[in-house]
Amino acid sequence: MKLRLGLVSNSSSTAFVVTNTTDEVKTILDFVNEVPFLVADYNEKYGSNETVEALQECAGTDKRKLPPRRSAVWVFGDEERTPLGRVFDYMLRRGGRSQSFKWQFLESLR
Repeated sequence: MKLRLGLVSNSSSTAFVVTNTTDEVKTILDFVNEVPFLVADYNEKYGSNETVEALQECAGTDKRKLPPRRSAVWVFGDEERTPLGRVFDYMLRRGGRSQSFKWQFLESLR
């Protein structure tokens, strides 16, 4: 019999391929500003009260940038204990598109 010693967590992260579809450098704050509907969808689906302003505050300290016409893997997770991690971990999974970005699910990390 094997025993697990130490912390056991149900937290997970999810990786997404996010693409900047413009000719300008874009930041994670730009991304948050284009997808406020995801916050509303998250609140409705999970009975939460997250705000776009809370995601903007988190994104303001996040240094992720995307060069023009490039893709990157961005990971979000509820273990971050931030509105950004919680909302995007669940709401980006179905894939989507905004004015300057497109995104798709890559994999769940546990």
